[in-house]
Amino acid sequence: MRARLATAVLAVLLAVAALVGPASRTPAAAATEDTADPDVTITELTPATATSSSQTLSVRVTVTNPGAHELHDVSVSLDVSTLAMYQRDDIIAWQDGHSRRESSLWHLGRVGVTSLKAHANTEVTITAPLSALPAAALTRFGAHPLRVTMQAVGDDGEAVTATTQTFLLIDTGSSAYQRTPVFIVADATATAQTLTRFTTAHGAGEGILTEDFLPVHPERSPADGVDEVLSGLTQARDGMAYIVDPALISQTSPLVTGSFAVRRSADLALDPQAQDALAAANAAGATVSLGQWGAPDRGVTAASGGEDALTAARTLTQAMRDATPSMAWGPSFDIASSATPGALDPDSSVLPIVPDSAVISQRHTYIPDARSRVGNRDVLVSDSALSAALAREASTPADELRSRQYVAALLAQHNAELPNAPRLVVVTLPARALASASTPQRIDALFDTAWVRPATIGEVTDASTAREQVEAREDAAPQRNASLSSALTEASRALGRVDEVAEHASLITRPLLSQRAFALSRSLSTAQRDTLAERLTAQSLRVSTGVRTKTAPSVNIISRTADIPVQVTNDLPYPATVVVDVQAASSIVTTTATRTRIAGRSSVTVQVPVEVRANGDARAVVALRSPSGESISSTEVVVLRAHRGLEDRFLLVGAAVVVVLLVAGVIRSISRGRRMDSTSDAAREGSTRPEGSGTIAPDTTDDPSPEDEEARHDS
Repeated sequence: MRARLATAVLAVLLAVAALVGPASRTPAAAATEDTADPDVTITELTPATATSSSQTLSVRVTVTNPGAHELHDVSVSLDVSTLAMYQRDDIIAWQDGHSRRESSLWHLGRVGVTSLKAHANTEVTITAPLSALPAAALTRFGAHPLRVTMQAVGDDGEAVTATTQTFLLIDTGSSAYQRTPVFIVADATATAQTLTRFTTAHGAGEGILTEDFLPVHPERSPADGVDEVLSGLTQARDGMAYIVDPALISQTSPLVTGSFAVRRSADLALDPQAQDALAAANAAGATVSLGQWGAPDRGVTAASGGEDALTAARTLTQAMRDATPSMAWGPSFDIASSATPGALDPDSSVLPIVPDSAVISQRHTYIPDARSRVGNRDVLVSDSALSAALAREASTPADELRSRQYVAALLAQHNAELPNAPRLVVVTLPARALASASTPQRIDALFDTAWVRPATIGEVTDASTAREQVEAREDAAPQRNASLSSALTEASRALGRVDEVAEHASLITRPLLSQRAFALSRSLSTAQRDTLAERLTAQSLRVSTGVRTKTAPSVNIISRTADIPVQVTNDLPYPATVVVDVQAASSIVTTTATRTRIAGRSSVTVQVPVEVRANGDARAVVALRSPSGESISSTEVVVLRAHRGLEDRFLLVGAAVVVVLLVAGVIRSISRGRRMDSTSDAAREGSTRPEGSGTIAPDTTDDPSPEDEEARHDS
């Protein structure tokens, strides 16, 4: 009966709660829903980069009304700033609403919507010709803020506003400039740094720069998000080159090489005189290294490559000083001819020339890690200006292509002088290199899954050809130094084994493999080829031995089974999985290979199990192997001194000592217990009293002396 009554009461309570629940919403919650602000979001921006004033800008937005009341007289307007932004600080300030460039916004159009019901959304597309912007705005390369504003009137008659913003990249350049395949040069040895979302993945809804260039969860693996970044670079750009080198920029140095320069700030811009001086320096056979800003009297501190190179470098230095009148100091450059052996640091890392096709098809990641912030002076560089500078120095598409590749290679090698500096350099092929129908096919063939091949790279970069299109030549393989070629071949095999061991090892090995082909191609002179080949050989061998072992010359084994400590060091910046194998030359000991995973740039001690079958000394070889069994490092020899019976002796002696101590302890405990028992008995006897009801008086009578006893006896 009680159970039925409880069930009925519970059912009534549930029914009441169901009826009261909807009406029990707090006034605050109802007010929040009623007054929810509308939202406007950019879903598509076309084009992401404006390259001509004849283009039409199209912005698709989504307007959302999350409130409980209908919106009336809804309109969406589009504004674009006439001022270009170059520095990351300016772009971030605009995104955060701290910029004072509101007056530079230029109204391009407005689209009206009659009304928007509660809890509804609608899509609106605004189109406007870029020619509606002032002519001066179209000639100012950079990131132009773009703002979309939604205005409406609520049921209560109050105005409602919502805004969103992104950036429109403008690089009009030459009218003949076209979108071309992208070449990417990335520093594969940089550690703990990365770029993420440098530009929008599809040119819509986001700014070209995030607040801190980092993923939302930095603890994710280095590969996470990088494919999207590189995909965004290749899809959202249209005739734009991005140069990111925070380490060099943070040193307040101009990034100068290969006929183009990076603007460090708004007041640092190369004028035509400086551009011509830089072109002359490159034409003279010199390369301008990434020097630091120094004192005004330093000037050019060193030069090699001929008097023309020194003269051109001095002219460039003066032009750079003239371009920065507001600064009290000027740049200092170190000039070195790339053809001079020893001019390139053999300890630096050589970086690859990688096209967007390889990035998309193979999904390789070229940015090493995602743990740290980059600098705050990242900059943008006009690719059309770079193309124009290179076009002046080339007479054929082949020459132009070679200039591009060599400029990128030199820039990569100079960047490698600071191995811990994160950088991502993106340049493009000139439009004339893709003029003929067969050229794009040949260029794509260069960078297939096999990467750059020496024969095909020689075909494209052969400066002696006068044809406008690149044709296949079976005899185009360059003559090469046999010893260097064999050394590079052996190093390449070692690099291939590293790919299996270290996670993301292709960030290091692929660049070296691709540079190997370029170093042995006909696009370089004999001196250049020898210099690059020697560098690559040393670098490849150093990378291939990035995971190594270290153990003591001899190890004493006193038990039947034991562990041999082997220290494994991983110098690579990525985790590596290896198998530690100890092979004994004698059968007196047997070992078991141990597989372990080592974090990047760390060292661990691996315990390799060993079983002793007999006494004696055995020589053993300690080797590191890949999971498939390939040797990946040099071996070490260790002497194993086995003392199989020594353990038994130690055990017997130890057991005897324990037994003796145990017996001594038991005897001592028994003896101590007996003493305690006798003491207790004496105490109990001394405390015994005669029975009786009265008080016992103390006996004060003295004992009789012997004389008294004798007198009593006589009487």
